[in-house]
Formats: sequence, C-alpha cells, structure tokens
Amino acid sequence: MNVENIKDLLTAVSGALTAIKDFPVFEEIIEDNSYYTMSDLALGDAVQALNEIIQGIENVNDLDKFSDLYLTTDLREAIVSLSKLGMSIIRDDALGFNKNE
Repeated sequence: MNVENIKDLLTAVSGALTAIKDFPVFEEIIEDNSYYTMSDLALGDAVQALNEIIQGIENVNDLDKFSDLYLTTDLREAIVSLSKLGMSIIRDDALGFNKNE
C-alpha cells in the first residue's frame, strides 16, 4: 500500500460519510434526538478530520522517500469489511430499486 492508496482510501471513506450525512434517513435519526456520540461529535466532524488528514499527506514535501507500506492485519480486515459492506449496500439498493419497477 503506498501513499496514493492511502489517500484514495481516505477520500473514498470521506465521500461515503458525506453521502450518509446528507441522506434523508440519517437526517431523520438526528432530528429524532436519539443520536449521540461520546463527545458530541457529528458525522461532519469525521469528514472534516479525514479531509484534513488527506491534506496533510498532500502537504508532505517529499513523498518519494516514503516506501510502500505493508497492510497490517487490522487494516486489511477493515478494508475487506468496508468493501463487503459497500457491495452489500449496493446489492440491497439494486434489489430494492428493481422491486419498485
């Protein structure tokens, strides 16, 4: 895994969280007043944090000196889990969309 892979992964997660944040069902959860986090952070805070990390990576002076990174077991499992979850959501949405036709 190299620096570009890390940026791409963080960008994809940021994009997914942004989409979730603006999704009507998530807005309903927020408005229900039953949604809370341990430190009152919102989904927008997570998006902002990811975007700042991406910007920090881009601001590194010499990316060529950083070698490729080997995936740790935890990171590998997290990426696989994200991939499986994303595909299951897409499949579920496609099936639901086809039912309405």
